[in-house]
Amino acid sequence: MTNIWEFLLQTAEVTITAAILLIVKWLFADKLSPRWQYAVWILLACKILLPAHLTGRYLSVTLAAGIEAAKTTVESGLASAYTQQWIPIGQNTSGLPFVSKMPVSVTDWLFVLYILGVLISILYYGLSYVRLRRILRRGKRAEEALLKKVEETCARYVLSGCEVVTAEGIPSAFICGFFRPLLVVPAGEDIDEKILLHELMHRTYADALQNAFWCILRALHWCNPFLQYVFHRIGNDMESLCDQRVLEELEGEERRAYGKILLSMTDEKYARAPGTTSISNGGKNIKRRIEAIARFKKYPRGMALVSVCALVVLAAPIFAGSETSGYGTDYPNLSDYRSKVMMAEARMNGCTTPAGAIDTWVKGKVLNLPNYLAAVTPCHQQGELHKQVEQEKDFSSAISHGLKDVPFSDYAVYNLQKENEHRYTALAVIAGQEGYETRPVLIIPLTLQKEKGWTVTQSGKISKYKASFIDIYWGLEKLPGTVASEGKGKTGIIRINEQTIRIVDNQIQDQEDFFADMMGNGFSFDMRSKRSAKFSEEKMFIWGEYQDCRSQAERSNVKVIGMMTAALDHMSDDAPDDIIEEENLLQEVSGSSSAGAGFDFRFVKQPWDGNFDGLNFILGESSDFDLVRFEGFETRIYQNGELLDTLKIKRGAKL
Repeated sequence: MTNIWEFLLQTAEVTITAAILLIVKWLFADKLSPRWQYAVWILLACKILLPAHLTGRYLSVTLAAGIEAAKTTVESGLASAYTQQWIPIGQNTSGLPFVSKMPVSVTDWLFVLYILGVLISILYYGLSYVRLRRILRRGKRAEEALLKKVEETCARYVLSGCEVVTAEGIPSAFICGFFRPLLVVPAGEDIDEKILLHELMHRTYADALQNAFWCILRALHWCNPFLQYVFHRIGNDMESLCDQRVLEELEGEERRAYGKILLSMTDEKYARAPGTTSISNGGKNIKRRIEAIARFKKYPRGMALVSVCALVVLAAPIFAGSETSGYGTDYPNLSDYRSKVMMAEARMNGCTTPAGAIDTWVKGKVLNLPNYLAAVTPCHQQGELHKQVEQEKDFSSAISHGLKDVPFSDYAVYNLQKENEHRYTALAVIAGQEGYETRPVLIIPLTLQKEKGWTVTQSGKISKYKASFIDIYWGLEKLPGTVASEGKGKTGIIRINEQTIRIVDNQIQDQEDFFADMMGNGFSFDMRSKRSAKFSEEKMFIWGEYQDCRSQAERSNVKVIGMMTAALDHMSDDAPDDIIEEENLLQEVSGSSSAGAGFDFRFVKQPWDGNFDGLNFILGESSDFDLVRFEGFETRIYQNGELLDTLKIKRGAKL
């Protein structure tokens, strides 16, 4: 935690976790053993030590977004050293508080005050422990009779022993210390063996060290009264567990006698110090322990497995949390708190995949949804987006103008290229609906950057194309390719261009859906954002060019020129017979085979300048073909039905 807002989010998440655990413990109070009742607090300890935003999911998404919205509003007029207005809460990976700069603003000083409270609390606990140890140094070594009783108790129940001292003015025995623990007993009293058994159980299971651990966690949330109550309950559960362990060792009348010992302590006052454990922990608490003793039973061994399974089942929702159900689809009114929370929720719950980010950005632009854009806008541009929303900017105007008011139909992602683990570039290809005189297509260059989630920035001007028919899922030769490969054969130069095409897996399931109706019954994409979308289809559009470098005289007898290309090692030895009928080698024909080979044969009108650029086909991902890792192409040139030239070109090769 590096600022007061992260602490508020952390303590809110921990509070919800504690409330859930208390409810579950209440429901199963008489069904699960004291071991489980105490062990369940491990989940709370983990929740305290792990940052609330670790998985990007929260127990209450709305509450987390409300804190983020409050932060954005409050910090707008401040120049805080610890908090950036537009950077979502939760950019650090520590659940512990720390600062690296001098405080500047009010919220900075509040965080410093919180840290001082943590340090003072820990200092108080530490000094209390040191003071107690110093007092105990003046205690007397126990008499031989008591030492013998302690040794016999340890031997009888197979427990760890420790040094025993007596002290004046203490109400009951207790264990003090972590590494060299002391068993402290009231001076001049005959201590019942069952009390010794209880304290030696604490010693054996290092409960004093656990007590110190819980004190540190208590200090981290010193200003949360509900959690202070919860930590008090944790201490009581530790004592109840110790009672259970004692009762498992005792029989019949001894158990009743143990209960009577606890009853005799109900009026005693106690002040538990850090690093100590004591059988006496106050009247109200002892009454609860006696009620638990009344329900005592030895649980079968199989209950241990049941308890572990119950912990796992309970841990799943606590640590998995919940994610946003989707970004708001209303244009936000930033004078309304609910709209601010919606925008904050979008900023905090960014897209987890590049496909999801592109999908969200395109739909935000097409549908004029600022909440979508807030989810994928880089932190340093969030302030500008906020101003534009306040001015009620129409974010869809550029695309609407580009499409010439032709309704939006669909989009594809072209030439997605990975620069490093945190950066991609791509082209968003957006098309208008078919059936109009011309079908407009917009090309928008994008840069994707990984921050907390994936962000999208338009990195160039929008290009526009017109065509009577364009299927954006099958490639556009007018666009640049991602890789160009060149090679020179016996008769000429061959160039192969690649263009990758990806389709997002965000399909409409219910055609009666409101969003589908907005875009027409034929619309295929779900207009709701899918932040974790993936690419459902990846393919490569290949187009080839051949430049015949022979003399005009050598080219003069060419009637049909043909070009056949396949990925290396994917051109069949039986080609072209298994790809195209032999008689078609002298016809105008084009197409591709199921094996991934493309071909194009055309008549030549003499005189021929030697240029041939008709080949184009699609390569799709398959079990035996990797679009990313294939090494190159094999191309064959045919003249008048006969093989003229064969060339293998390494991918990306240049002349």
